[in-house]
Amino acid sequence: MLDLTLSFRDKHTKIQQLHYAVEHTTFGNLLLAGNAESLVFIGFEQDNLPLLLNRIKQTWLSEYMIEDCSQYKGMAERILTRNGKFNLLLKAEGFFSQVLIGLSSVSYPISYKSLAEKIGRNKAVRASGTAVGKNPLSLLLPCHRIITSSGQIGQYAYGSDIKKALLDFEKANNLFSAPQSVSIIRQSQSTISQKEPVD
Repeated sequence: MLDLTLSFRDKHTKIQQLHYAVEHTTFGNLLLAGNAESLVFIGFEQDNLPLLLNRIKQTWLSEYMIEDCSQYKGMAERILTRNGKFNLLLKAEGFFSQVLIGLSSVSYPISYKSLAEKIGRNKAVRASGTAVGKNPLSLLLPCHRIITSSGQIGQYAYGSDIKKALLDFEKANNLFSAPQSVSIIRQSQSTISQKEPVD
């Protein structure tokens, strides 16, 4: 079972030190990044590791990115099988945060139009699609489950082949489900200090 906590922070929030690891999966190398309590990024590395790490540092105004394989060992499998409790830290406000919250409870493939309707923004189909493409926490906020109205796979930040493989994997393993719970926390600007990981 999957439980998610989505903590939203404003654009000024700073995490001085982040940890990261790259875990191998059958779909590609998955980059995980965050602090001791929360994940701030989940995405396929695709030979773009320096670029992705720099983007994460800039987003969170971080001074350091430290490789820490022990903190994330086995996490990719739990993410892919949607099993466990995950704290997700997001720098998003307004419409973008609405889309990410909408994504968190998508339990099976739906269209961009359906996603816009789900968040009460029926006319914002194109804007919803743009926001989906900026999702920093793929898989747990399953943007790969958003397809075209005609039923075609559609675009995906990591390529349509990976998107199709993920959907086939979820269908074959009966993983089309919503989280058991989704908690939403909104907090104002802050500096988040790094704590040592707890075993």
